[in-house]
Amino acid sequence: MIVVPLSLWELEHNKLFTKSDHTPDLRAKPDRFLKKLNEYKLIYGNPLDPAKFLIREDKHALEEEIKRVRDGYIPAYESRKIDFSPLLKEVFWLVELEQNAKGNKVGHSFEGIVGAVNDKNHIIHDAFKFRTGKYKTEADKKAFIIKLKKYLSDLER
Repeated sequence: MIVVPLSLWELEHNKLFTKSDHTPDLRAKPDRFLKKLNEYKLIYGNPLDPAKFLIREDKHALEEEIKRVRDGYIPAYESRKIDFSPLLKEVFWLVELEQNAKGNKVGHSFEGIVGAVNDKNHIIHDAFKFRTGKYKTEADKKAFIIKLKKYLSDLER
């Protein structure tokens, strides 16, 4: 995980102050950090109370994540603006949100997310094969993108 500095203003407004390198913005909103805040260890300063900030419901965050992957990550990958790795990582966070929206408790790790999904045909299992090096060819990636587009379409229903 990458931790970036966030201001109180960004947390209060659930908006990032800095400009994105991509259009649409591929970065997660600050409430995704607040949602997991109690799992982190405070190393400096005063603790924040996540209950004092606006945090979207998982279902709403999932809807936005679907659009970010469909309209941002996939086109950025297909136009070679980003590598496959950031897209792949985003699929893990997308599936984590999907599982959370369904009410399933998911460990916030690649293994935790994969372990929360029993359906062996679910896209997360293909994503994990890329993470572990079992899939790596361009043909594998093309097949994955096709499956990802179908998965996103099915999620939107």
